[in-house]
Amino acid sequence: MRKKDSKGRSRIPFRFSEAMEMRLLTYTTTAVAAGVTAMALTEPSQAEVVYTHVNENLFANSGILDLNNDGVADFRFIFYSTQDNTSFCVDRGALYYVRPVQGNAVRGSSSALPSAILVGRNPQKFRVPGEGVIAGWGATTCRGSTTWQHFYQTFGNFANQPSRYLGLQFLINGETHYGWARLHVTVDARRRGMQATLTGYAYETTPNAPIFTGTEFGNESKSDLGASPSTETKGGQRMDSDATLGRLAQGAQGLATWRKSSP
Repeated sequence: MRKKDSKGRSRIPFRFSEAMEMRLLTYTTTAVAAGVTAMALTEPSQAEVVYTHVNENLFANSGILDLNNDGVADFRFIFYSTQDNTSFCVDRGALYYVRPVQGNAVRGSSSALPSAILVGRNPQKFRVPGEGVIAGWGATTCRGSTTWQHFYQTFGNFANQPSRYLGLQFLINGETHYGWARLHVTVDARRRGMQATLTGYAYETTPNAPIFTGTEFGNESKSDLGASPSTETKGGQRMDSDATLGRLAQGAQGLATWRKSSP
């Protein structure tokens, strides 16, 4: 039976063979299932970074760092000074170190990290438990035969290094999270002075999700931390390996779009 279109023109219905229709139906069903599965697998889980801006002198703040601001100290910054007198010399020194609490840890031996370093990619780099020296100084004055001799030493990875980061691992409700703290530390052994300023800190809300030092805002997709080998880019857009199946599942419109996008 002939049918007429909207302009009154006659159309002859066309039917595939029964075998062809079965093959198309099977392939389309498979394509839809594959597309749904691909969406489930490639859906990025959002990892939120919570950043806190501060400008605190750690000496005047009792040295407590509460990364997630829940009222519980996660790390403590401790100042220690010493003096030792002998018959001919006077040894003085001071150091500043970080002490994790409640099973938390510091990356390395208080490594002074630059910005854009991924913290949490290699959990074995964290020391549990362990304290780490941030910076310090030593000054020795000895009496010679005619004059006094002075010796000075500055040490620690953060000493006179502007805006360096601590990589931090800590627990929230028993789950491991990663974060960073930005410090500016100045040391002057000759004047026997040292000052440490906390200028900001941040942590990742998703358990076990790495965080880049210096990240201050926004949501980071875990998929951005390492592209899948099956993911390609074309014209600045992500193209998944199952995109062709998804286009086929859309029917003729999808095929037309796929042809236009193909080289």
